[in-house]
Amino acid sequence: MLGLLLLLPATYLVLLRGRSHLLLPFLLVAFGIFSLPSELKAFFVLEPGGVLLYPQDLLLLIAVLSMATDARLRASALSDRPLLALVLAYVGFHVVTLVVSIAVAGFQLDYLRMTLFGALWILLVLFRFDLSAPESRAAVSTGFVLHNVLAVAGAASLLLVPGANDPDSRLSSHIGFSSTGYEEDSLILVTGLSGAVAIIALWYYLMVERRGLLAPASMLAVVVIVLTSHRIDYVALALLLAWYGLSGQWLTHVLRRPVKGAVLAACYLGMLVSLLLASGLDVREDILGPFMDRAASLFNSSQVDTVNERFAQYSHFLNGYLADHGLVRYLVGEGYLPTNLRDFLYQWAQPHNFLLFSVLNIGFIGTALLALVGLRVVVWRQGWRSPVFLPLCLLMVTQLTDAGFTQFPISAYLAILLSGCATAAGALPGVWRVVAAGSAQPMVLGRG
Repeated sequence: MLGLLLLLPATYLVLLRGRSHLLLPFLLVAFGIFSLPSELKAFFVLEPGGVLLYPQDLLLLIAVLSMATDARLRASALSDRPLLALVLAYVGFHVVTLVVSIAVAGFQLDYLRMTLFGALWILLVLFRFDLSAPESRAAVSTGFVLHNVLAVAGAASLLLVPGANDPDSRLSSHIGFSSTGYEEDSLILVTGLSGAVAIIALWYYLMVERRGLLAPASMLAVVVIVLTSHRIDYVALALLLAWYGLSGQWLTHVLRRPVKGAVLAACYLGMLVSLLLASGLDVREDILGPFMDRAASLFNSSQVDTVNERFAQYSHFLNGYLADHGLVRYLVGEGYLPTNLRDFLYQWAQPHNFLLFSVLNIGFIGTALLALVGLRVVVWRQGWRSPVFLPLCLLMVTQLTDAGFTQFPISAYLAILLSGCATAAGALPGVWRVVAAGSAQPMVLGRG
């Protein structure tokens, strides 16, 4: 029921007051809730008739309705008709595939949420989120902070509350377990999905708000990334910090406020020591050991089996999957097929690569349509010149050895960053003058 505390103000502000730019902060909080341990997540999820309704499901409905009720959003979508056509073609492909699959093979609710909801989140491309706009900066910054606070709170509950994440629950998150399935091995305290959005948050604080790396909000994002124990997130973090170092921004903060930086570093160290002492955890055995084992596993023999397993997943697609199924399966994928008709290997071994996962679920047609949506913004609209292009690339990095983009919430992150590219690249000159006919001042999305 606590989810209503998020949905009621979102309905009022986004739908009734027309403040569409506030949708993004609400979404960020919903992403944080989605990654909580099962026992905490249960407080935010509705279950009418045994069907799970997450906050993001209802926020998706609010997003779709706002496009029908907000004249500015309609003008925004109509201003780029090729992009609108591509987005509608992508969503239409999913709807047609779903209907045909239900008629031929039956229906499975889990795949509806995973695949169709992911397609509908692509509609956010049409929102034109401007992450650097003055009217949205404070709200977006707050949304990132709340997301990261939820992630850290979930991690703390796993360490301090027995059974915080029930692996047998329908609400279970992929946290609190080891890569090999044994509790004494590598801890995973925050989901990789939260790690991906924390990387975007860190980019926002460093590159948009020009905060220092030691600022509390920046360090909170770093903590979330570290707690994922997700090695590809560590790679993305390293790339972002390298870019930050080359930009020279850190030098400005060091020279302007050296004493403040030293005080903050000392405070963070003191807080860390105090929390560890209060928790009763052994630093070496309970914290450093598991995380270092996970982070360094790619460089020692303990990860050989995992690497071989990933290559087996890729090899099966090229040598087995393409040979065992017909042309229709290649073109439209198996995302809407019930379990008994899906490929046996990929029922239990997810292909850990976003491109392979996309082709598997929505086929070559769906993947091509999704790629065209991105190309429209990044290439034809010159979105690569936008500063938002950097976190878009970092998001791609986090999915090189993971899966997403055809399901929530990675598809939502993708759409938000693409919309940011389109906005910051100046893809919509004079759009608001069309809406505010006769007005000398152009309107800005999200101003009430």
